Amino acid sequence: MMRLDAGQATGDTAEDHSESDQVLLVLDGRIEGEIDGNRLSVCKDEFVIIPAGIKHRFSNRENEAALTFNVYAAPAYPPGSKG
Repeated sequence: MMRLDAGQATGDTAEDHSESDQVLLVLDGRIEGEIDGNRLSVCKDEFVIIPAGIKHRFSNRENEAALTFNVYAAPAYPPGSKG
C-alpha cells in the first residue's frame, strides 16, 4: 500500500526496480505518473503495469490523499521495510 498526500511524490526523480515488475492499482484518488518518459493520469479503479527496469515516478497533484495497492514480482523490498 502506498499513500500519497496532496502534493506528495514518490521521489524527486524517476526510479526503477531492476528485477521486479510492478502493478499499481489506485484505490482512492488520482495520481499523475511518469513511466519511461511518458506522462499519464491514473484514477480510482485504474491500474498500470511497470516492467522491471523501467524508470517511473508518481505524484499527487490533487487536494486529497491518494491510496494505491502495489504488487512487485519478484519482491522489490525486503518484508517489513515499507509500511
